[in-house]
Amino acid sequence: MISGNNPGNIRPGIGYKGENGTHKGASGLFVTFDTMENGIRAFFMNFYAAVHKHGRKTLTDYITAYAPPDDDNDTESYINTMAEKMGIDADEPIPLDTHTALQLARAQFEIEDGAAAHTITEEQLAGGLAAFRASVAGFFLKC
Repeated sequence: MISGNNPGNIRPGIGYKGENGTHKGASGLFVTFDTMENGIRAFFMNFYAAVHKHGRKTLTDYITAYAPPDDDNDTESYINTMAEKMGIDADEPIPLDTHTALQLARAQFEIEDGAAAHTITEEQLAGGLAAFRASVAGFFLKC
């Protein structure tokens, strides 16, 4: 079971749709969501902001900001694991297509949540992506 329907371990402060509280995790305070789909939507919104607002175009840039070493993370291992799971080069731009978006989410959820990530259904993942797309049209190309 994933704590608080928050598979991306998003911290408070943004005010994403469906937020309904917080919970204390091993490395701090995290948002809780009313549904898994809203937690997944928030994950994609967070990724969108990383790419478009902050210019984080590669896994190295993205993960270094998402799981910084000064926050007690093994950032280098995180980056390498993500690149391996996704089959992409960590220092090349992340392809912004649906297939890669789903790979990114699955890989990151596995790192963040371990075996519990496998409890997320394909329907929940698709629902979260669809809810994201309804908010930010055209970000991930359909494939």
